Amino acid sequence: MALVLVVCVTAVPACKQAREWADRKDGEAREVPTSEAAPSHVRPNGPGLPSGEYRIVEVRVEAKSTTGRNRPWDEPPGEMPDLEIRIRVGDQLSERCALPENHTTGRCRLDLAFQLEAETQIELDIVDVDSILDDRVGTATLTQPSSWGTGMDLPLQPSGRLRAATIVLGLPPTWWELHRGRLIGFGAGVALALTVLGRFRRSLMPAPAPPLPIPKCTHCGAVLGAELAMCKHCGAVQKEPSV
Repeated sequence: MALVLVVCVTAVPACKQAREWADRKDGEAREVPTSEAAPSHVRPNGPGLPSGEYRIVEVRVEAKSTTGRNRPWDEPPGEMPDLEIRIRVGDQLSERCALPENHTTGRCRLDLAFQLEAETQIELDIVDVDSILDDRVGTATLTQPSSWGTGMDLPLQPSGRLRAATIVLGLPPTWWELHRGRLIGFGAGVALALTVLGRFRRSLMPAPAPPLPIPKCTHCGAVLGAELAMCKHCGAVQKEPSV
């Protein structure tokens, strides 16, 4: 019983310290100084995209180097954040992407398919991944598909400790892109087979034997078929061919 009391007495302060540390870190990530201006937003200038299937092929983000209280994101020696991008299309969490550790900038190459509608919204939730509690860096949103385009950098509206974010959309793969590998492999196999066949054609496909001579009557030249004893046309007696 005494041992249980000792464990409880020592564990309570540790839990309290951990909770205070977590609250402090969460507050640092969420608090933004009032004197700091909000990031400016440049709207996309694309031609607009109709409803249909598209893909998110690249995401780039840039976070600020300090928390809301101008403190490092992590303890030394790795003071820069370990960023992770969480991508949401509409209300669904579609993908997570981890960036290189101890960097405020980074990009992810993706192939994330989604269905675009007239009111579709793409949101990025960026966090600093920690062992105990992840620090929220900020969010970035992209709205109004009427100004989107494919193959171009689309700027998102950043918030929090996020300085900037862009996204690149792409079209779904064509039939040729989906089956290109198989068709190229099939064509290479056919070409190899034809090359081997042309080189070893005589050994693989020997020439056919000459046809047997057609028996004819020695007197009138009529075709005898299987009747070699006497010609039914002229009555001449035939002789067996000598061996």
